[in-house]
Amino acid sequence: ASHNTYQRLMDISWSGFLGLVVLLYLSINLFFAVLYLLCGTDSLAGALPVNEGYFLRAFFFSVQTFSTIGYGHVSPVA
Repeated sequence: ASHNTYQRLMDISWSGFLGLVVLLYLSINLFFAVLYLLCGTDSLAGALPVNEGYFLRAFFFSVQTFSTIGYGHVSPVA
């Protein structure tokens, strides 16, 4: 089964492969942004309230964490 997945990835076009990578990256970060939202609005220091773009802050925090680029003004509450 894993050989078939590998072969499929090798057979698709570059644009299809890059599109798949981008889709996977966005999906992972959206999933974790939703998890951060479920933790509550007070779980991220520096984040705005829900009605003022909290989801975008949670998504950006997920991107920062996943890509290990470090935290800006949004950080987890200890």
